[in-house]
Amino acid sequence: MRILVFTGTRAEWGLLKPLVHELDQHWLKPFEVYLLVSGQHLSPTYGYTIKEIYFPIARICRIEILADSDSSIGTCKSIGLGVISYAEKLDELRPDLVIVLGDRFESFAFVQAAFTLGIEIAHIHGGEVTQGSRDNGYRNAITQLATYHFAACGKYKRRIMRMTDYKLFSGGIYNVGALGLEDLPEPIWPKTERLFLAYHPVDLPDGGLEHLENILACLQGYEVYITGANSDAHGKKINKRLQEFANHSPATTHFQMNYHRDNFLKLLNGCMGIIGNSSCGLIEAPSLKVGTINVGPRQKGREKSVSVIDCPDGSVAQIQDALCKLYSKNWRNIVRYAKNPYGEKGAVKRIVEKIQELAISRN
Repeated sequence: MRILVFTGTRAEWGLLKPLVHELDQHWLKPFEVYLLVSGQHLSPTYGYTIKEIYFPIARICRIEILADSDSSIGTCKSIGLGVISYAEKLDELRPDLVIVLGDRFESFAFVQAAFTLGIEIAHIHGGEVTQGSRDNGYRNAITQLATYHFAACGKYKRRIMRMTDYKLFSGGIYNVGALGLEDLPEPIWPKTERLFLAYHPVDLPDGGLEHLENILACLQGYEVYITGANSDAHGKKINKRLQEFANHSPATTHFQMNYHRDNFLKLLNGCMGIIGNSSCGLIEAPSLKVGTINVGPRQKGREKSVSVIDCPDGSVAQIQDALCKLYSKNWRNIVRYAKNPYGEKGAVKRIVEKIQELAISRN
């Protein structure tokens, strides 16, 4: 069974890596696995993160699609180029199954091409809701086109069932848990006083820059690790501002465009909390017993642990109150014993078992 796995961003590859290697090294060896590497991975602006992908080079397909732009028009052009370029590669490889994760516009372009060519699609992390991001629309569109669905929790599985009219559905919808929990280290306790900042563009006129300014105004005097934003519209502006903030206080503020996932998890594990609007604050952080301050509307609608403090207005007052709460003794106990709604490790095993069943049924 020939499988083509798509990856367009560093964060996405960090989640997919354990699954890809398990499929490639499976003891029954029924899978011929290829990678299609695109998007941010091939952009020097976003760190050229393909260098962090270790996989047989003969089975890596590289396709550049990113326009050097920070606008919605640039994103549209990248999607159009992606559909054309991905279709050509899919027609050449003719995989039996393609695998995509999440909600990115690059994945959306890839799935359009695969669906039109009649290739079956397995979608991971569908059924989720992020009302403050255009990723929400991309994710739902991918769900409508996919054949197999691997949801991160029961609530998302039920939502996929409603979206796809599962009674007439010929594929499969499974609750497998979150891939982000597969490679987590054991939680460190007690935590340091440090914070981690991860902030991405939001579906607001300014891309969320006002909320970011409010966050930065509240972080004066804290030791903070910062990672770069993704390649959506306004991403370059956000990264420029983050770099300026780090340059202003180099002794206490550490900006890096991309952290290798192992280093990122190690740093996050030792922090008191993560602030911003990244999904890792909702999925990984609770299992590491790290508190989360979730700012703005980007993750609105997503399942959250009680260890997450929401600041929906993104105001300075809300963020300051959240920081006081995060560092309180009572909140540290809440975080330490909070349950993660995304469960525990095991998603890779469950996904591989289902794909194995599919491969056997075809023989």
